[in-house]
Amino acid sequence: MRANIHELRKIGLSKPVNMAEPAAHEEVVSLPSVNLILRGAAHPGHLKLGAKGFSFKVRSSGKIETLQRTDIEAARWMQVARGFELRLQQRNGGFMTFDGLSRAHFEQLTDFLKKHTFEFAIVEEEPAVKGWNWGDVRFTGSSLAFTVEDKPAFEINLSIVSNATAQKNEAILEFHKAEQTVSEDSQVLESMRFVLMDTEGDEGRAEAFAARVMSKADVQRITDSPIASFADLACLLPRGRYNVEFFPSFLRLHGKSYDYKIAYTTVSWLFLLPHPTQGQVFFVVGLNPPIRQGLTRYPFLVFTFANRVSFDKDGNVEDEEPDITVRLNLESAEAKEKFADMISSGETELKMKPHECVSKLFKQLTALKITVPKRDGFLSKQGTHAIKCTHKASDGLLYPLPKAFLFVYKPTILVRFDEIESISFQRDQFTSQVSGQSFDIMIKVRSDKGDGAVFEFKSIPREEYSGLFKFIQEKRLNIANLGQRQQLQDDMSDFTASEDEEEDHYLNRVKNEARANGEGAGADENMDSSENDEDFNPEKKREGSDAEGSGSDSDSDSGSGSDSGSGSGSGSEADSMAEEMAGSPKKKEKKEK
Repeated sequence: MRANIHELRKIGLSKPVNMAEPAAHEEVVSLPSVNLILRGAAHPGHLKLGAKGFSFKVRSSGKIETLQRTDIEAARWMQVARGFELRLQQRNGGFMTFDGLSRAHFEQLTDFLKKHTFEFAIVEEEPAVKGWNWGDVRFTGSSLAFTVEDKPAFEINLSIVSNATAQKNEAILEFHKAEQTVSEDSQVLESMRFVLMDTEGDEGRAEAFAARVMSKADVQRITDSPIASFADLACLLPRGRYNVEFFPSFLRLHGKSYDYKIAYTTVSWLFLLPHPTQGQVFFVVGLNPPIRQGLTRYPFLVFTFANRVSFDKDGNVEDEEPDITVRLNLESAEAKEKFADMISSGETELKMKPHECVSKLFKQLTALKITVPKRDGFLSKQGTHAIKCTHKASDGLLYPLPKAFLFVYKPTILVRFDEIESISFQRDQFTSQVSGQSFDIMIKVRSDKGDGAVFEFKSIPREEYSGLFKFIQEKRLNIANLGQRQQLQDDMSDFTASEDEEEDHYLNRVKNEARANGEGAGADENMDSSENDEDFNPEKKREGSDAEGSGSDSDSDSGSGSDSGSGSGSGSEADSMAEEMAGSPKKKEKKEK
């Protein structure tokens, strides 16, 4: 078994322990240059040991962390990279770790504990120094210890674990984000991955490992009842069906393979978007920071809800999606505060469409507005608020919203107008050669607002050009190729043409080849003359060629070609072939005469 730490992230301290600092008149051991280790980060400060226990003051924030002697079960001492480490094991399964100590400090602490008859003594341990990343895992209380040849390598407090999942033979642990930041340079552990190889008769070790971690993790320590819950909601990102529970300060998603605990403070955007078919609705939740599923980040949650509506011949609603009733559990004081306006009106139930119910709960608990397409905003030629297009190899829908472009659904991309440096219109380089059915737009993000990325949305239907161009101008967004607008409009002029009036590109190519191989103006006259317009008869032409003889490869002087020549026939013959394929009106006129 091996453990790999694959990412560090800037986050801060956990909540302090509410205990008293040693009084000033007490005899204490004072150690001014010691580090408190929290989630892998070292926080410099001042450690004191008194008759009642330990106290540590964080230098950067002034926050005091204390631990009573009666709450300490054991103390361990070992040599580490930064001098020596002292680990205090708590009776509730947690621990506090300090490093930056010296050998002299060990003597001071040991003598003090003996003098004041502490219930425990500091035990020296030898750490694992071979550098192996495989070993054994031991669960002690709410902590996980990784050992190599029975020597400790590292230890994790499972109360800081937010999620544990299994993928094949790997178990992935993810840790909570801290609520405070001690230092901009603080780097702490965000996730860890364990590999557990199955053996004969002992399969599913990764699943069992993840389940045991989750039994101690904070995600399972939910004592309050949820305000509201929904079963089996369809989610496009991350894909699957989830049971969703709304708590006063966070949201919980429980799926078949993954669980997520999402604080409302991390929700940054809410969108409610109708699908062009009117048969479903997207509800998009923006997250910062994003949630993780293994190595994949999800900055958006995308829920999809059915929203069927049918009308009779008179325009009346014949059938629609039924309402649901959700009872709100508002027992806690925090929940009552969140729903104060609803309680005052005596409303403790929500009876509405599923997407309306979920979006209203998000709005109430996050205190964010829900962005919806405006009635007087962008409308496509079909009267919808979205445009069908592609991003890279993925089909999706582009929503021009009041303050941003939103592409749904995979990947979900949000480009705010204040981030945009320029927008370029381009003809589709492939389809324009065939039928001119679509065009592209390229959106460049400002480097001072983002990473200078360029988002390209392709295969936008040609009839959406005028409406989209007008929308972008009304929003006063910079169009990079605005100086080429006349040329662009000329290129788009066929966008308003009907399918019956479209130009036959194959016919034009055949005529151009005939002109290039003909006798200049004479060839053009022959092509326009009705006297030489005769039905195409390949057998007759072959007989004529045999009678004349074809010893040479070409006969450009006579204006006629042979079967074994350069591959091009006379102008009249090519014109006859093209008109035969196109259904020449000249031929019909001659037949009528």
